[in-house]
Amino acid sequence: MKLLTTPLISMLFLATAVEFAHAQHAVAARPYAVAKTYERGKSMEESGVRCQGYKNVMQVGLGKSGTSSIAAFFTKEALRYNLTCGAELTKVIAESLLRHEPPLDEARRRCPNFYISELARVYFPEESIQLQLTDLSAIRRAALTNETLFVHCQRNTSKWVNSVLRWGNLAQRLASRDLEGLPPGRGRTAGELTRWYEGVNGYLRFVFESRPNYVRVDVDDEMSLARLARFCGREGHKFSAVNVNNKKL
Repeated sequence: MKLLTTPLISMLFLATAVEFAHAQHAVAARPYAVAKTYERGKSMEESGVRCQGYKNVMQVGLGKSGTSSIAAFFTKEALRYNLTCGAELTKVIAESLLRHEPPLDEARRRCPNFYISELARVYFPEESIQLQLTDLSAIRRAALTNETLFVHCQRNTSKWVNSVLRWGNLAQRLASRDLEGLPPGRGRTAGELTRWYEGVNGYLRFVFESRPNYVRVDVDDEMSLARLARFCGREGHKFSAVNVNNKKL
Protein backbone atom coordinates (compact mmCIF):
# COMPACT_ATOMS: atom_id res chain seq x y z
CA MET A 1 0.00 0.00 0.00
CA LYS A 2 1.40 3.39 -0.95
CA LEU A 3 0.81 6.54 0.99
CA LEU A 4 -0.62 9.64 -0.60
CA THR A 5 1.98 12.32 -1.07
CA THR A 6 2.00 16.03 -1.75
CA PRO A 7 1.72 16.47 -5.53
CA LEU A 8 4.24 19.26 -5.68
CA ILE A 9 6.88 17.30 -3.78
CA SER A 10 6.16 14.22 -5.88
CA MET A 11 6.63 16.20 -9.07
CA LEU A 12 9.94 17.56 -7.81
CA PHE A 13 11.22 14.12 -6.95
CA LEU A 14 10.01 12.44 -10.13
CA ALA A 15 12.03 14.82 -12.27
CA THR A 16 15.01 12.98 -13.71
CA ALA A 17 17.65 12.38 -11.11
CA VAL A 18 20.43 14.22 -12.87
CA GLU A 19 18.30 17.24 -13.65
CA PHE A 20 17.19 17.39 -10.03
CA ALA A 21 20.73 17.12 -8.76
CA HIS A 22 21.82 19.91 -11.11
CA ALA A 23 18.94 22.08 -9.95
CA GLN A 24 20.25 21.63 -6.42
CA HIS A 25 23.90 22.13 -7.38
CA ALA A 26 24.45 24.89 -4.86
CA VAL A 27 23.38 22.57 -2.07
CA ALA A 28 25.14 19.50 -3.43
CA ALA A 29 28.41 21.38 -3.64
CA ARG A 30 28.55 21.65 0.14
CA PRO A 31 30.76 19.14 1.96
CA TYR A 32 29.32 16.01 3.56
CA ALA A 33 28.44 16.14 7.24
CA VAL A 34 26.86 19.56 7.00
CA ALA A 35 25.36 20.13 10.44
CA LYS A 36 23.15 23.09 11.21
CA THR A 37 23.14 24.84 14.58
CA TYR A 38 20.42 26.34 16.74
CA GLU A 39 22.16 29.67 17.17
CA ARG A 40 22.82 31.50 13.93
CA GLY A 41 26.49 32.07 13.22
CA LYS A 42 27.82 29.64 15.82
CA SER A 43 29.63 26.37 15.25
CA MET A 44 28.38 23.00 16.46
CA GLU A 45 30.66 23.14 19.49
CA GLU A 46 29.81 26.73 20.41
CA SER A 47 26.06 26.14 20.26
CA GLY A 48 26.25 23.25 22.70
CA VAL A 49 24.17 20.94 20.53
CA ARG A 50 24.88 17.30 21.42
CA CYS A 51 23.25 14.14 20.08
CA GLN A 52 22.33 12.93 23.56
CA GLY A 53 20.10 15.98 23.80
CA TYR A 54 17.82 14.52 21.12
CA LYS A 55 15.17 12.06 22.24
CA ASN A 56 15.25 10.08 18.99
CA VAL A 57 17.27 9.80 15.80
CA MET A 58 16.16 8.90 12.27
CA GLN A 59 18.54 8.01 9.47
CA VAL A 60 16.97 9.06 6.16
CA GLY A 61 19.55 7.94 3.57
CA LEU A 62 19.45 4.75 1.51
CA GLY A 63 20.95 1.52 2.78
CA LYS A 64 24.46 0.51 1.63
CA SER A 65 25.51 4.09 2.39
CA GLY A 66 27.24 3.25 5.66
CA THR A 67 24.00 3.03 7.59
CA SER A 68 25.11 0.04 9.69
CA SER A 69 28.31 1.75 10.82
CA ILE A 70 26.44 4.90 11.79
CA ALA A 71 23.76 2.86 13.58
CA ALA A 72 26.50 1.17 15.62
CA PHE A 73 27.82 4.60 16.64
CA PHE A 74 24.41 5.81 17.81
CA THR A 75 23.23 2.61 19.49
CA LYS A 76 26.27 0.60 20.68
CA GLU A 77 29.68 2.20 20.44
CA ALA A 78 29.20 5.79 21.59
CA LEU A 79 25.54 6.43 22.35
CA ARG A 80 22.65 4.29 23.55
CA TYR A 81 19.64 4.91 21.36
CA ASN A 82 17.25 1.97 20.97
CA LEU A 83 17.73 0.25 17.60
CA THR A 84 15.61 -2.85 18.28
CA CYS A 85 12.29 -1.05 17.87
CA GLY A 86 13.34 0.90 14.75
CA ALA A 87 12.06 -1.45 12.03
CA GLU A 88 8.69 -1.79 13.74
CA LEU A 89 8.35 1.96 14.10
CA THR A 90 8.66 2.63 10.37
CA LYS A 91 5.38 0.72 9.97
CA VAL A 92 3.84 2.55 12.94
CA ILE A 93 4.75 5.91 11.37
CA ALA A 94 3.38 4.82 7.98
CA GLU A 95 0.09 3.71 9.55
CA SER A 96 -0.20 7.02 11.42
CA LEU A 97 0.17 8.90 8.14
CA LEU A 98 -2.51 6.73 6.53
CA ARG A 99 -4.87 7.63 9.37
CA HIS A 100 -3.96 11.33 8.96
CA GLU A 101 -2.58 11.38 12.49
CA PRO A 102 0.61 13.07 13.69
CA PRO A 103 3.20 10.65 12.32
CA LEU A 104 5.56 10.52 15.30
CA ASP A 105 3.28 10.56 18.35
CA GLU A 106 2.57 6.82 18.50
CA ALA A 107 6.19 5.93 17.67
CA ARG A 108 7.45 8.07 20.54
CA ARG A 109 4.89 6.54 22.91
CA ARG A 110 6.03 3.01 22.07
CA CYS A 111 9.77 3.67 22.08
CA PRO A 112 10.81 7.11 23.39
CA ASN A 113 14.55 6.72 22.76
CA PHE A 114 14.39 5.14 19.30
CA TYR A 115 16.93 5.04 16.49
CA ILE A 116 15.63 4.20 13.01
CA SER A 117 18.41 2.99 10.75
CA GLU A 118 16.49 3.24 7.45
CA LEU A 119 13.39 5.39 7.62
CA ALA A 120 12.33 4.63 4.03
CA ARG A 121 12.78 0.84 3.90
CA VAL A 122 12.77 0.67 0.11
CA TYR A 123 14.74 -2.59 0.04
CA PHE A 124 11.98 -4.63 1.67
CA PRO A 125 9.24 -5.47 -0.88
CA GLU A 126 7.56 -7.93 1.46
CA GLU A 127 6.24 -5.11 3.63
CA SER A 128 2.68 -4.21 2.65
CA ILE A 129 2.53 -0.89 4.48
CA GLN A 130 5.59 1.19 3.87
CA LEU A 131 6.79 4.75 3.87
CA GLN A 132 7.45 6.36 0.54
CA LEU A 133 10.41 8.67 0.10
CA THR A 134 8.15 11.66 -0.36
CA ASP A 135 6.46 10.95 3.00
CA LEU A 136 9.67 12.11 4.66
CA SER A 137 8.63 15.71 4.09
CA ALA A 138 5.57 15.25 6.33
CA ILE A 139 7.71 13.55 8.97
CA ARG A 140 10.20 16.41 8.90
CA ARG A 141 7.40 18.93 9.46
CA ALA A 142 6.08 16.92 12.43
CA ALA A 143 9.46 16.57 14.13
CA LEU A 144 10.45 19.06 16.80
CA THR A 145 13.92 20.46 16.13
CA ASN A 146 14.99 19.95 19.75
CA GLU A 147 13.73 16.33 19.97
CA THR A 148 14.47 14.54 16.69
CA LEU A 149 17.78 14.42 14.85
CA PHE A 150 17.77 13.48 11.17
CA VAL A 151 20.96 11.81 9.98
CA HIS A 152 21.57 11.46 6.23
CA CYS A 153 24.12 8.82 5.28
CA GLN A 154 25.45 9.46 1.78
CA ARG A 155 28.56 8.13 0.08
CA ASN A 156 30.34 8.32 -3.25
CA THR A 157 27.81 7.27 -5.88
CA SER A 158 30.11 4.81 -7.64
CA LYS A 159 30.89 3.07 -4.34
CA TRP A 160 27.19 2.81 -3.51
CA VAL A 161 26.33 1.39 -6.94
CA ASN A 162 29.16 -1.12 -6.70
CA SER A 163 27.97 -2.22 -3.27
CA VAL A 164 24.36 -2.66 -4.41
CA LEU A 165 25.36 -4.72 -7.45
CA ARG A 166 27.50 -7.00 -5.24
CA TRP A 167 24.95 -7.39 -2.44
CA GLY A 168 23.06 -10.60 -3.20
CA ASN A 169 19.90 -9.95 -5.19
CA LEU A 170 19.48 -6.36 -4.00
CA ALA A 171 19.49 -4.86 -7.52
CA GLN A 172 16.81 -7.37 -8.58
CA ARG A 173 14.73 -6.51 -5.50
CA LEU A 174 14.90 -2.83 -6.37
CA ALA A 175 13.93 -3.54 -9.97
CA SER A 176 10.88 -5.49 -8.77
CA ARG A 177 9.53 -2.51 -6.84
CA ASP A 178 7.55 0.51 -8.01
CA LEU A 179 9.59 3.21 -6.31
CA GLU A 180 9.51 6.95 -6.73
CA GLY A 181 12.00 7.74 -9.45
CA LEU A 182 12.66 4.05 -10.17
CA PRO A 183 9.78 2.41 -12.11
CA PRO A 184 9.38 -1.39 -12.21
CA GLY A 185 12.12 -3.07 -14.21
CA ARG A 186 14.64 -0.28 -13.56
CA GLY A 187 17.59 -0.53 -11.19
CA ARG A 188 19.52 -3.48 -12.59
CA THR A 189 22.24 -1.44 -14.32
CA ALA A 190 24.91 0.88 -12.98
CA GLY A 191 23.56 3.81 -14.99
CA GLU A 192 19.99 3.42 -13.68
CA LEU A 193 21.19 3.04 -10.10
CA THR A 194 23.47 6.08 -10.42
CA ARG A 195 20.67 8.35 -11.61
CA TRP A 196 18.32 7.11 -8.90
CA TYR A 197 20.81 7.42 -6.04
CA GLU A 198 21.77 10.94 -7.02
CA GLY A 199 18.13 11.90 -7.39
CA VAL A 200 17.17 10.48 -3.99
CA ASN A 201 20.02 12.28 -2.25
CA GLY A 202 19.18 15.51 -4.05
CA TYR A 203 15.60 15.19 -2.86
CA LEU A 204 16.66 14.46 0.73
CA ARG A 205 18.91 17.53 0.79
CA PHE A 206 16.03 19.58 -0.64
CA VAL A 207 13.73 18.41 2.18
CA PHE A 208 16.07 18.48 5.16
CA GLU A 209 19.10 20.69 4.63
CA SER A 210 17.52 23.92 5.82
CA ARG A 211 16.63 22.32 9.16
CA PRO A 212 18.78 22.80 12.28
CA ASN A 213 18.32 19.14 13.31
CA TYR A 214 19.92 17.61 10.21
CA VAL A 215 23.39 16.10 9.75
CA ARG A 216 24.81 14.63 6.54
CA VAL A 217 27.72 12.19 6.80
CA ASP A 218 29.95 10.26 4.40
CA VAL A 219 31.34 7.06 5.97
CA ASP A 220 34.21 6.99 3.46
CA ASP A 221 35.44 10.42 4.59
CA GLU A 222 37.41 10.46 7.86
CA MET A 223 36.88 14.20 8.29
CA SER A 224 33.13 13.78 7.86
CA LEU A 225 33.05 11.04 10.51
CA ALA A 226 35.18 13.16 12.85
CA ARG A 227 32.72 16.05 12.51
CA LEU A 228 29.81 13.75 13.37
CA ALA A 229 31.63 12.42 16.44
CA ARG A 230 32.45 15.97 17.56
CA PHE A 231 28.86 17.06 16.92
CA CYS A 232 27.68 14.29 19.26
CA GLY A 233 30.21 15.09 21.95
CA ARG A 234 32.32 12.00 21.17
CA GLU A 235 35.42 13.59 19.69
CA GLY A 236 38.09 11.04 18.82
CA HIS A 237 35.66 8.16 18.40
CA LYS A 238 36.85 5.45 16.01
CA PHE A 239 34.02 4.24 13.79
CA SER A 240 33.74 0.54 13.03
CA ALA A 241 33.24 -0.89 9.55
CA VAL A 242 29.98 -2.84 9.90
CA ASN A 243 28.16 -5.04 7.38
CA VAL A 244 30.96 -4.71 4.84
CA ASN A 245 30.53 -6.52 1.53
CA ASN A 246 33.79 -8.02 0.29
CA LYS A 247 32.23 -9.86 -2.63
CA LYS A 248 33.67 -8.95 -6.02
CA LEU A 249 31.63 -8.39 -9.17
